[in-house]
Amino acid sequence: MSHTPHDNPRTDVAVVGRAILPAAAFSSGFWTGHTRWPDVARTLVSAAPTLLSAFWQRHCSHVFGMGFRGCRAGTFRTAPALLLPLLLAAMAISCHHAPPAIDRELACSVPPGTVVLAFVNLDQLRPTPLYNNSLGPALAIFGEASQLLIAYTGKDVVVLARGNFPAAPAGATLISPRLAVTGSPDAVRAAIAQHQTGTPGSPRLVELAANVPAGRQIWLVAQGGITLPLTGNAANLNRILRLTDSISLSAQVDSAVRLEAIAACSTPDAARQLEESMRAILTLAGAATRRQPDLSQALQAVEIRREDRTVRASLSTSPETAGQFLCALIP
Repeated sequence: MSHTPHDNPRTDVAVVGRAILPAAAFSSGFWTGHTRWPDVARTLVSAAPTLLSAFWQRHCSHVFGMGFRGCRAGTFRTAPALLLPLLLAAMAISCHHAPPAIDRELACSVPPGTVVLAFVNLDQLRPTPLYNNSLGPALAIFGEASQLLIAYTGKDVVVLARGNFPAAPAGATLISPRLAVTGSPDAVRAAIAQHQTGTPGSPRLVELAANVPAGRQIWLVAQGGITLPLTGNAANLNRILRLTDSISLSAQVDSAVRLEAIAACSTPDAARQLEESMRAILTLAGAATRRQPDLSQALQAVEIRREDRTVRASLSTSPETAGQFLCALIP
């Protein structure tokens, strides 16, 4: 079968080559491990107009108003060659700007039936005032672990610790040289069995965790409509969970502590009820902490926004006030 110049797949490949020729400069860096992925992404994205223009002019510029049947026969055969650089660009951008909230081995150790996942990046948290002034004593029991992932199934709690472990930490079991697990015997067995499958036991929560903004040293994601075994002030969280499909809490910690909560509701009316409940809880908490002016002022400064079925709350405060808040929430 003969091809006209406009239908020749080789011509399309030549266009691709000319469009992405500047990317050749990074090839030696790619193979030696010194690639600067942002530069790669920018190079490939800069080629996009040329690629799309070539694709349109060669195959579909004449079909305006004619539908898909107007495209030339070679269009869908040569399209992958034109679209591949765009896919590579998207992958490069994603890999550089959106690292996963938890790595695959941790995610694949989350046991089935998990309804709450909480994460702490200990390596990033240890240098901060919040760790040194408030959280340090509670987290010191995890030794030199670099990350913690806590999973709650509604019955059992399991703690997964990431680090370099020459031997199993006291009271823990090694899943691999860099992953230890502790919890009830049933919870530990469930985590090890799930790890062996190579897939997350609670994919929905892992997916929710993937949406946590980058750079948050502490986060929690929870399934909505559940009741947690909480008492005191912390029991107010159950009022919120009952109105949500899911919720995420995250903290970015440095010289200040920035907290954010995002709740997804099933209907706009449920979101309205949730907003009202959150404002009522904050009002009562503010009144109960009048003798702690910094904490009371911080609670009054919480910003709440509702958009359709989503409710967001955010707060920026000092590490000292954040520590007071934690002590008030979990006596």
